[in-house]
Amino acid sequence: MSLKKLSSSTKVTDAQRQLDKAQLELKKREVELNRLLVKIPKQIEKEKKTKLPVELTAPSISLGGARVSRSPQPMRRGKTRLSKDLNAARVKFLALCLILLTILVMLWRSIPS
Repeated sequence: MSLKKLSSSTKVTDAQRQLDKAQLELKKREVELNRLLVKIPKQIEKEKKTKLPVELTAPSISLGGARVSRSPQPMRRGKTRLSKDLNAARVKFLALCLILLTILVMLWRSIPS
């Protein structure tokens, strides 16, 4: 019986050692992540300070006192595709409205007065 108790206690101590080892690794990881948690916002703030706003880096172009927008222009290819889809949808809508109108007129005529 004493052998069973020894073997079960060694299993418990082995499991305890593994848990202790895992706990130490987790604590090391926690310390590392806490360090990063403090470090990263400082880096981001430093980068924001080093970047100059667009208005300060290049002089604005003015034509008669009007400021020219610096936003990228939309691509024409995407716009034509959108308008083609929109026109196709309009045609389908009008066709369906015409069909519905035809059905309603036929029903109205079939009702005895």
